[in-house]
Amino acid sequence: MFVESAEFNETVTIERALRCVELSKDILDEVGNARAQCFAGCVLTELGRTKENARKSARLIKPALRVLKKMDDSFAKAVVPVGEGYIANCHFMNEEYDLALEWYESALKGLQSCNDLTRNSFSGYFSMRIVECEMRKR
Repeated sequence: MFVESAEFNETVTIERALRCVELSKDILDEVGNARAQCFAGCVLTELGRTKENARKSARLIKPALRVLKKMDDSFAKAVVPVGEGYIANCHFMNEEYDLALEWYESALKGLQSCNDLTRNSFSGYFSMRIVECEMRKR
């Protein structure tokens, strides 16, 4: 699962993920739509790797996190800090180190309620980025 490894197979494309979001608006409830938005945002960040895609990703993920933070299931507990990390990446790419630092710290804190695989996959990366943000802020 992408939340645990941030890896996708070859069937996952940016176009398909964005189409999923469009379809979910008509079919799914608020939680289902938030999950689709978060997934699409993660796909944009992982496969797009441009500043513009990072901005689009953050615009998809932020409202989804407001919904998912209210949930008490294992998926939501894992996807919230991962999504926060992707938002932090957007700010980092745009050299907004204060904002990136806030988001990385929140993401790292959120990993404490995740399963071991998700925590181990992302905690080192978030910690490293926190250090980078602190160094670049000076």
